[in-house]
Amino acid sequence: MQVIYEKGTIMPLSNLSLRHLLVTGLLVNAWFFQPTCYSQVATPAPVEESVISSNPQNAEDSIDDVPIPFLMEEAKDAYDKKNFSRAARLIEKAVVNSESEDESRNMKTLLAIALVSNQEHVDALHVLNDLIKSKPDPNLVLVRSTALFQAGWRGAALDELRRDQRLNPNNQQLRKVLADALLSSPIATGSEAAEALTALMPFEEEIADDPRIAAAIAMAAAGAENFELAIKMQKRYVGLLDSTQRQREAETLSRYEAKQYSNPTSFPTWDPAKLKSNKVLANNALRSMVMVRLNREMQLTEAVSGKNAGIASEMRTHFGTVLSSMGTILVSSNTVRMPRFNDHIHGVAGSVKLLSEQIELFTMPDDSGKSVSLGLAKVQGIDEPSGLAVLKVVHEKHFENVKYDELKTIDFMPEYRLLDPNTKIHLAKLYEYSVEKGSKTNKASLREVTADLSQYSAYHDRTMDGPTMARLAKVRGSHSLAGAPIFNQLGECVGITHEIGFDEAPRQVIIPSDVCTRVAAKLMANGVVHRASLPIVVGGIMTGVREPLMGMSVMKTTSKDPIFKSLEGDTIVGINGIPTPTLTEWLTVLERAYALDLKTLVLEIYDPATKGTSCMEIPVGS
Repeated sequence: MQVIYEKGTIMPLSNLSLRHLLVTGLLVNAWFFQPTCYSQVATPAPVEESVISSNPQNAEDSIDDVPIPFLMEEAKDAYDKKNFSRAARLIEKAVVNSESEDESRNMKTLLAIALVSNQEHVDALHVLNDLIKSKPDPNLVLVRSTALFQAGWRGAALDELRRDQRLNPNNQQLRKVLADALLSSPIATGSEAAEALTALMPFEEEIADDPRIAAAIAMAAAGAENFELAIKMQKRYVGLLDSTQRQREAETLSRYEAKQYSNPTSFPTWDPAKLKSNKVLANNALRSMVMVRLNREMQLTEAVSGKNAGIASEMRTHFGTVLSSMGTILVSSNTVRMPRFNDHIHGVAGSVKLLSEQIELFTMPDDSGKSVSLGLAKVQGIDEPSGLAVLKVVHEKHFENVKYDELKTIDFMPEYRLLDPNTKIHLAKLYEYSVEKGSKTNKASLREVTADLSQYSAYHDRTMDGPTMARLAKVRGSHSLAGAPIFNQLGECVGITHEIGFDEAPRQVIIPSDVCTRVAAKLMANGVVHRASLPIVVGGIMTGVREPLMGMSVMKTTSKDPIFKSLEGDTIVGINGIPTPTLTEWLTVLERAYALDLKTLVLEIYDPATKGTSCMEIPVGS
């Protein structure tokens, strides 16, 4: 969303609000302001370089000879010169050598801003999460949401802003940034425009002091098809401009008067000739993956007799996807899921008690087949419904923000790519990392795989021991272990591999990138994914089993409330306006309901007798 600044220059609304935020309290030193805006998230396709930074490191950028007392002075100078990479490394070294918790916290705040400025958004999230956990701060939340959006994690950013705006209803900055985030996207919807309008309307009285607010309200109103309000606000805005600006904005007014609205944030242009070569893709894949080795020892106990059924050991090796080069790893939940008792003793019910567990991370093998240990990791959070988990390298407390030069943060495919007609034809091919074994060396390369474009899979859900359906693309020809990223020709990760259970052998699928980013952001920050709760157990309808073919079947209820009891055996074909929901959409709606603290949800129920549907409103819990 673009609006007119006082001096006539074009500047996003969130840019100004974030600038005010940073200057008035977030930054320890005023020299650390760097403008950011949501509308910058839609960027052109990446070029051939495997790492893009504002100022690549060279010999003159070495920080080894900088004395500790001069680290922050050197960092300030580097920042002023827009050498954000050097500034971040200097501040990180200062963090490691800090002498108190307060000093460390102040420097970490500066480190997060330097990382965002250098477009290392997910590394910045790693630092911001540590800061927010130790001491919640609404200002840091704003910077975190900015990092999420600029990393392309739109769904996660919106959920974060919604929740924090609800918890801080009087925070004007949050309202403005939420509105800008909702509208500054090529995939903004009418419902999101209505949500932005709700966030902006409290500022109507401030239009005389800041005419940009009228333009923002007009844009949101038009997106929500409230053209009467859009025309009113746009006229107020035009009336406060000079003649040059008035002519341009009058065209927008004419569109509103004709009841026309087009999203001002268009899909970014890019050059297909800049698609990455297989060599660059393979090199990036090598650095954006790790091997995850898990060792467990468990005690088995029979349920009926209570007798000790023996000790079981387990070792498994999967892949992981690098979320942050500071040691945050995304994996399939199968990597860290505790096994069931009858996985060890067939037909005998019982329980499993974990005695010991060790998770070690390794770099991917190099050309000579050697891997380097990155250290031990702990589980930061598991989200079984989505099939994802997040690991975090266990550092000594003093070195909790050390970066790994061997690792490269994964680039997830932005949500708009699936809808962009300009990129569709060029992103049809998908690849996975592969190692060709030779007589003396292992050569890293890419193997092309085929994904089912239907994006829906029916399967037996191990977490609920019943059938369900989720938006998971089936993969054919894949040889990767669970947790491996699948790449498009731009080097973006379209999803990570996961195994789902069937009556026969398990099948490999891809968890889509938008699910990965949304869930990963929440696991990184909270260790759990908060969702509104419903006392019903739902399962996806398997294709061809019954009518309708898609939707959620209510298998049972866990409440005696007549409202929920009446749903048993029904088929839900819509939830809060989303038609034919699968487990993926169901979870998304519950996450948003939690973020907004909704008290009710609207279900659309299928009636097999009439072949029609009816709607009902049900209460939800937090």
